[in-house]
Amino acid sequence: MKTAVAFGVFDGLHKGHRAVLEKTHGYNSIAVTFKNLPKLGGLDNELLMTYNDREKALLSIGINKVEFLDLIKIGDMSPKEFLDYITSKYDLSLIACGENFRFGKGAAGDVAFLTDYCREEGIELSVTAPVKTKETVISSSFLRGLIKEGKIERANEFLFFPFSFTSPVKKGDQRGRLLGFPTINQEIPDTLVIPKSGVYKAAVEIEGKEYGAVSDIGTRPTFLIDHIAAETHILDYSGDLYGKDVKVTLQKYLREEIKFSSKDDLIKAIKKDISEVSK
Repeated sequence: MKTAVAFGVFDGLHKGHRAVLEKTHGYNSIAVTFKNLPKLGGLDNELLMTYNDREKALLSIGINKVEFLDLIKIGDMSPKEFLDYITSKYDLSLIACGENFRFGKGAAGDVAFLTDYCREEGIELSVTAPVKTKETVISSSFLRGLIKEGKIERANEFLFFPFSFTSPVKKGDQRGRLLGFPTINQEIPDTLVIPKSGVYKAAVEIEGKEYGAVSDIGTRPTFLIDHIAAETHILDYSGDLYGKDVKVTLQKYLREEIKFSSKDDLIKAIKKDISEVSK
């Protein structure tokens, strides 16, 4: 079978990414993606999915192999050196990319350079135009912005997996349990974009089963903490999750975080949030 490489960051595996990857169907397909991205607006620590989830997503849509290239190690390659490196590893029949793909030291390589290279090497080139919504091009930066604005439902329309995070459950201060609503406490992985602070309708996966949940992302202004974290009440679940990796998927932004003046006001708000999630 002939081999095709698709180039791209593929963070979030949104519709634009999938349009590029579709060009490799029918080939032995290899997704060449990147890690340790340059610090462009914090992109290196504001990912839409972890590297592990990115690989799983790519394989799940039929890509045969995923190769992560470390830009710290290859960042000094010229555009030609980069392409020579790839073509020395794989006997390529096709290269697929988006029309804005840049590569090589200083991002000096572009589609025009790639077109000339492929012509000389006898490799077919497929260049995909950006996929657009009514208002803008679908891109990882666009989706990152939606998540930061709390527009999680809109972002999830375009992401391959709804935005989620997986991290160990930590010991908390037990306040949720004392209020009658036990919660799990987690840190959001530091490679991921931080969603807008607030209360979300969520889903929690435990041992292959999904539970409805209410998740508070932020600094908990009523009982202030000094960093952004996640505190999640899982509906219809009772069990010890301390130390276990738990996946939380954000589905809908419900409200902003509020500093309540009394415990009773907080309990009323939590009951309202649970009612909203249970609909």
